[in-house]
Amino acid sequence: IGEWSHDSRGGGAGTTLEDDIMLGLRVAAIDIGSTEALLGVVQDIGTSARTLFIESSRRFGDHLRISVEASLFSEIPAEDLLFGLHDDDFIKVEAAYWF
Repeated sequence: IGEWSHDSRGGGAGTTLEDDIMLGLRVAAIDIGSTEALLGVVQDIGTSARTLFIESSRRFGDHLRISVEASLFSEIPAEDLLFGLHDDDFIKVEAAYWF
C-alpha cells in the first residue's frame, strides 16, 4: 500500500499531512482464525517526523477475537502539529468474547 498526501495550502493550514508519504503492508491469512494485519509507516517529507503503526487481529474458536493496535511516534520536531504526541506511543490489546 502506498500513498502520498499533499496539501498546497502550506504550513498554516492546520493539517499534519501537508507533504507525507505512507507505505504499508496488509496481510490476510487464509486460515480458520481469519488472521489479518496492517503494518505501515508515515514519513513527513520535509522533516524527520515518522509514525509507525500496526493493527492485527485473530479469531480463536467461535467466541473469541484478540486484536492488537499500536502507534509509535518518532523524531517529531517541536514545530510539528504532532509534537504533543511525541511521547505518547501506545499499544492496545483487546479481547472480545461473544456468545
